[in-house]
Order: sequence, then C-alpha cells, then structure tokens
Amino acid sequence: QQARMAGLLAALARTSWSSCRAPLGALCHQGFAESGYASILSSSTTIASAWRHMATKKAQELRAGDIIQRDGRLLRVTKFMWEHGRARAQGFILLDLFDVRGGGGKSGIKLKLNEDVTLADLQAVSAQVLYVEGKTVHLMDPETFDQFTAPVEVFGTAGRWLIPEVIVGLKMLDTEPVTGTLPPKVAVKVLEAEAAVPKDDGSTSRSVVVEGDNHIVCPGHIAAGNTVW
Repeated sequence: QQARMAGLLAALARTSWSSCRAPLGALCHQGFAESGYASILSSSTTIASAWRHMATKKAQELRAGDIIQRDGRLLRVTKFMWEHGRARAQGFILLDLFDVRGGGGKSGIKLKLNEDVTLADLQAVSAQVLYVEGKTVHLMDPETFDQFTAPVEVFGTAGRWLIPEVIVGLKMLDTEPVTGTLPPKVAVKVLEAEAAVPKDDGSTSRSVVVEGDNHIVCPGHIAAGNTVW
C-alpha cells in the first residue's frame, strides 16, 4: 500500500503544473490515473468538491445567516458582534446562534478571531410549492418532478406566503431542508374584498383576504378575483 501511495505522489510530481488555466481537479485526476487510482476520482471531480465537507471560515469572517456545525449541532448565526480586547489583546467574536434541529433553541458563544469554524455542507436547490398541510409544505423538483416535504418553519415568517406554484429556494444538508427562501414578490389572488368606502382623507384602501388566508391592504379598485403582487 505504501508503494502504491509513493507511486501516486510520484505521478502527481510528474504532472505539468505550468498550464495554470487547467482545472486543478483535472490535473489531480491525471496524477491519479497514472498511479492506478483513477477509480478514486472521476473526471468531473474537483478539489473543491472532494474537500467540500472540510469547508471552514475564521470566526471573524462569519456573518448573520451562516450555517455552522458545532458539537454535533446545526446552528444558524443570527447575530455577529466584535468584542475589542484590552490593551494588545486581539479581542473576541460573539455569536448568537439558533439551533436549526433542536427545536429552535438559542445560544451564544465566544470565539477567538482566527478560530476555525466548520460550515455546514449545504446544497442549494429550487422547488415548486404544491400545497401546505398543517406545518408541512409539499414541494416538487421542477426538473425531475420528484416530490418531497419540508417544515414550514424553515421559511421563517415568509412561510405564510407558500402559495401553490410558487418557486422557492432551499438549502439542504443531504436530504434535510435547513433553510428556505421565497422570491421578493409573490403573486396572490384576492379571495375576499369588501366594497371600498371613501375615508375622510379621500383614500379608499382597505384590508382584503388573499390566498394563504393572509390579510393585506389594497386600494379600493382591487376586487375579489384580482391578482396582486
């Protein structure tokens, strides 16, 4: 086994690195192929994908919204604060965290500026809303038509706008939805709208009921059956 590994290293050493425009993964693959390890990496494999599970950031590079893995938990950074050190001390990073898997528990930690933090290996996908059932939204991959579900809570307060046919974005950890986002604007149909009555200031706006049992304020000319954004 040691001899084969030595052969791998020798093959990598023989690889031409002068062509900097060639993908690093392709050059690495060439070395594996010469050493008999071609089965380890396919031609489409890159260094980035091979090591994506090791993605890290320095504590000072984290920002609100980042998803990190720590002590076996999946945590979303909700607040980032820099605590200046005394005298020549470098200071610390204070993070407020939301436990994505642990029922929404909140916690806080203090880290050194250059402390490595492991990022969650998340994959971004798109999906079409089919329908919402209780606290679960049923979704479909628009390309493969595969259906799956996600907790409504991963969309936060925007979850009330999970209207059928809306295309949403999800970040997945393997097959588990971790966070979800909706487009900036969602088209919804007005279900109920009372007759507009002019107010003292001349305005006719009033509250109407739209899809998802949501209430929004619309001008007086908007009637039931209209679509609004």
